[in-house]
Amino acid sequence: MLEIVGQSVFKGLFTFCLVDAATGTVVEIAVSDEEGCFAFEHVDYGDWIIRERKAPEGYSAMADVPLHIGEDFVQPE
Repeated sequence: MLEIVGQSVFKGLFTFCLVDAATGTVVEIAVSDEEGCFAFEHVDYGDWIIRERKAPEGYSAMADVPLHIGEDFVQPE
């Protein structure tokens, strides 16, 4: 992990939103932690889009990532 003066450079660097693919409504916003990880807490069955809302300075935001959650979905560990 990269650290500057005891603080991670990743914390709060990335901001993502969970978008309902059917309506285009932003349902939840997640901000990266010290390791650059993030999680959404309220994801039900359906079609979603993960969208990078804020990219680090000097970088372009990543492309939207479509996500389908169905009865057969297995959460990665």
